[in-house]
Amino acid sequence: MPEDNRLIKMLVRHGGAAAITGWINSVARGVGHPLLRDLLAGAIRAALLVKLHAVTGERKGYRPLGMCEKWTCLVWAVVNLAIRKDLDHHLTHPLPEDVRAHELRVAAAETRLTAATIEHDAASATGSSALAAARAAVAAAEASVADSKRPLKFVANFCYSPKGTAKLAFLARGWTERDPTSATTSDDVKEMYQRVCRKSGFDFLRLRLPRLLPIFRFFLAIAAAIWFGGCTIPVATASNGSTVLCPGSTTILRSFEGGGQGVGSSTILCVGAYHEACSAAQRLHPDVENMAATADDFYCNGSPVTTVEDTLPPVFAALATKRRLCHEMCHVDSAPSLPPTHFLRLCLT
Repeated sequence: MPEDNRLIKMLVRHGGAAAITGWINSVARGVGHPLLRDLLAGAIRAALLVKLHAVTGERKGYRPLGMCEKWTCLVWAVVNLAIRKDLDHHLTHPLPEDVRAHELRVAAAETRLTAATIEHDAASATGSSALAAARAAVAAAEASVADSKRPLKFVANFCYSPKGTAKLAFLARGWTERDPTSATTSDDVKEMYQRVCRKSGFDFLRLRLPRLLPIFRFFLAIAAAIWFGGCTIPVATASNGSTVLCPGSTTILRSFEGGGQGVGSSTILCVGAYHEACSAAQRLHPDVENMAATADDFYCNGSPVTTVEDTLPPVFAALATKRRLCHEMCHVDSAPSLPPTHFLRLCLT
C-alpha cells in the first residue's frame, strides 16, 4: 500500500476517487473484506520519541507513539470532516441531560412561585393573619426563580473549534481580568491518547454518537499488533500480571487501550470520554465558576479561599475531583505538578 500522501492524492485525482469513496463508505458502515480490515487496522507502528532540553540538549524522557497507515488517516479525515461541527457543538455547549435538569429546576421554581402567589392573593383578599408569611413565601419563590435561571455552568473543550487554543487562552485570561481575586489552575493528563480506557470511549460513543459505533468496531474489534523496528514484539505475562519481553513467544504485543497519533479516531474516542469525566466534576462543584480545556489541557477557575476549615479551597477541590473522576472513568492520571498549597501561595502573594 502507498505510504505517502502524494501517492494517495495521485490516485484520487486520476480516476480512483469513485472506488476509494466506495470502500470508505463501506468501512464507515462497519463492512469490509477481512483483508481490507487487516491492511487498515491490523497493526500500528510503534516509535519512541526522545524529549530533549531546549537549551542544554539533555535527555529529559521518552514518549511512546503509535502510528497508523496513511489510508487509515484518510478514512478518519473523511469522518472528521463530516462530523466536526457536531463534535464542536457537543464539546462547547451544555450536555443534553444538564439542559433538561436546568429546565426542570426552572419549571419547578416557577411552579412554586405560582403557588405562593395564589396563596398570597387569597390571604390578601380575606385579610388573613397569614399575609406576612405569604409575602415572605412569594419573595423566597421569586429568589428561587432568579437563582434557577442563572446561566448553566458547563465544561467547554475547544479541540474541534477553529483556533481553539487561542479561544481557550483568551477565555482563561478573561477569567482573571473579570475577577482578579480568583485563581486559575491547569492540569495535563499523562499520555492520554495512549492510556484512555477504550471501554469508556465506547460508552461515550453509545451515549453521544451511536452512528459512529460501526466504524469504531471495524477498527478496534480486534486489537492491532504493535510493530517496532520492522517486526512484531514477542511477549509473555509475568507472575505479577505485567507484560514482559519474551523472545520466542508466540504471543505478540497488541494495542488494547488508547489510540494512535495522527488518526482522527483517537481524538473522538479519548477526548469524548475525557469530556464526560470533566463534565461530571463540574456538576459536583457548582461553586466553581469556570472549567475549560482543549483536548486534555484543562483549566479551572474559582475561589482560592477555603470557606470550611481543613478543606481545600473550591478551585483546588474541583481539580482534585476532576483528577479522581478521570482516573475512575477513563483510567488516566495527571502529569506531576505542583501541590495545591504552592498554587495557593502564588495566588495570595
